[in-house]
Amino acid sequence: MNQEKHTNRELIRNLLLAVLLLPLPSYGLTATWQASATPGVFYRLYASKEGQAPAIVLITSNTTASFSLTAGAYSLWVTAVNTNESDPSNIFMLPPLPDRVTGVTGGTNIVVPPPTSLLVEAEAGTITSPMAVFPDATAYGFNFIRTVTANSGTAVYSLSAVSGIYALWTRIRVPNNGADSFFFSIDGGPEDTFGNEAILSPNWQWARLHGGNNSATVITLNWTTGPHTIRIRGREPGADLDAIQISTNLVTAPSP
Repeated sequence: MNQEKHTNRELIRNLLLAVLLLPLPSYGLTATWQASATPGVFYRLYASKEGQAPAIVLITSNTTASFSLTAGAYSLWVTAVNTNESDPSNIFMLPPLPDRVTGVTGGTNIVVPPPTSLLVEAEAGTITSPMAVFPDATAYGFNFIRTVTANSGTAVYSLSAVSGIYALWTRIRVPNNGADSFFFSIDGGPEDTFGNEAILSPNWQWARLHGGNNSATVITLNWTTGPHTIRIRGREPGADLDAIQISTNLVTAPSP
């Protein structure tokens, strides 16, 4: 009996540790601030979550930055320093720039909301042949799309969004190097390639939209409130698209 109690306690402890170690989802923000009168400076952006000590979010030479925070209430502020801290012995603080963070909802005191997301099944778009819909019991809605002719066929999605910074996630299946990519364009912009940065696999996976052939450049959508369009064009037969998700969560992929 004692051994059983010990085993149960160990199981509960391990489950609690697993929960505690789960990564918290992060949400994308952009902040801007007034430039220092001193030329050539770097800026420290601080965030102080309610009830916690302030922490440096980033250091940059720009007066605008994109970053992520977990959900909660924060105060933000910026100070200027004379170096990017590669030489800590030569750092001196410049006059602070109080209340100069702008462009974030709520000004210098913000509440980071839960993520906003929109899931669209691939077959729900306007499909133009030779892009076609195929059945699959493991796909959302039991259907997916693929082109049957290289570099041909389109799927167009008309969405409505509120102003914000979004990641575009795609649920794709890319089994080999000859069937691992698509073309895409956003709001009528230039066409780019995505898909071949994903893991080659016969199974469905969520992959965040990247630009370019095997590019490490992550695409972030800085959308205004109103209508937007995503256009997918077939590139390689055998590369499958099941769903698209637009989300303010820039870090955590949808599941499953």
